[in-house]
Amino acid sequence: MIEIPRKYEAIFFGRIEDIKPSPDTIGVLLEMFRDKGLLPTTLHEIRPPGPIVRLMMLSPDNEWAIHFLSERIIFQKNMTKPKGANMGTLEEFGKEVAEFSKRILQRFPIKGTRLALVTGGMMTEMTEESLQKVYEKLFHPVRFYVDNPPTEWRSRSVARFSLTVNGREERLNVLTDVNRVWGEFGLPDGVSPFDRIEVGFDINTFHGNVETRFDAESVADFYPKALKLRTDLLSQVEVLVNE
Repeated sequence: MIEIPRKYEAIFFGRIEDIKPSPDTIGVLLEMFRDKGLLPTTLHEIRPPGPIVRLMMLSPDNEWAIHFLSERIIFQKNMTKPKGANMGTLEEFGKEVAEFSKRILQRFPIKGTRLALVTGGMMTEMTEESLQKVYEKLFHPVRFYVDNPPTEWRSRSVARFSLTVNGREERLNVLTDVNRVWGEFGLPDGVSPFDRIEVGFDINTFHGNVETRFDAESVADFYPKALKLRTDLLSQVEVLVNE
């Protein structure tokens, strides 16, 4: 199971140029998210011929961030407590994103071209023997790595899948990463080393379809279905890791 959630991100792709830094727009967004305590700030988006200033709404503790870039809105929930204790469930995240999207799209008449859900987290700790068994299930290594088992590795699978979103059939890109990673967690009383299996999912509508078709209802329909697909995939990864 995912013991430490590290990344919750939802992306709405479209033409977002009009949501840019100005007194009027900042005032609208400030009032729109007053109940959530989100405050306006700016960031630099790297685009040719050079960086441009874009808007971002940020919670004081950095837990929530909404990036208004030129061609996408990124809804991001971040780890602010040790081992992701603040993250809550993905179902709660999906409901928040649907509500945030509804507020924005009611005020700014934008139709989206793509939707995406990107998540990542770490599984429970495992012994070195168990970590090595997972590697052997995923790979057919050359002799060198049989004789010298790797301490870090990455596996990525990408497939296409069809899903009905708000009454329309959509082709999805479904990406699954299963990696062995190591590093350190920052804790209030110091640091704690980790060596774990990291699992990540990126479920997004096909990049070849750029028709402007997604609205607030599409967003509300897409994320529960993407979350169910992600849950099914995670269950299969857990079987692979634990059998």
